[in-house]
Amino acid sequence: MEDRHLAVMIAQSCRHYGDRVAMRSKSGQTWQAITYRELGQRIQQIAAALVRMGVQAGDRVGIFSQNRAEWAIADFGILSIDAVTVPIYATNTASQTAYIVRDAGLQVLFVGDAAQYDKVRALADQEGLLRHIILFDPPAPKPETGRTLVPLQAFWNRRCPPASLSPWHQTVLSIRPGIWPASSIPPAPPAIPRA
Repeated sequence: MEDRHLAVMIAQSCRHYGDRVAMRSKSGQTWQAITYRELGQRIQQIAAALVRMGVQAGDRVGIFSQNRAEWAIADFGILSIDAVTVPIYATNTASQTAYIVRDAGLQVLFVGDAAQYDKVRALADQEGLLRHIILFDPPAPKPETGRTLVPLQAFWNRRCPPASLSPWHQTVLSIRPGIWPASSIPPAPPAIPRA
């Protein structure tokens, strides 16, 4: 990845600023500080979980949520594996959201809360759409048949057999947890042209 790629720039910032506050997130009535070190760890956890889920370079991953810290963290995690973020406004209607999900061919979607989940759950029943839905806000609704629905905390800990990963993804996942050096991330394989 080039030095001007957002994923590289955030990794450099996380390494440089370490224990300084990167962002704050409101939990109930209190604001929780997230340091650059924690931000880097969360981004890497998202990236690793997406790779374990089978997301490849060039794949599209959606984020359907209001503005929040997890939105930015998911976005940087997606970019870190050279996938493409497809943002969906939190206030979109179910039909607007369905159009974006179909048009982008989304298999994986992060959703902010139950309101967004309710708008997309019917799409997961359609052939080839939304195999995985990751919820930022627990508790997770009960999943219907045929899809994976997990809260963000559980998503971070997803595992899959190493043999199912490409050499590029194996290298990305072998980087130690925490702040990873941008030079340790190999260039992504060329994206497969889409029809």
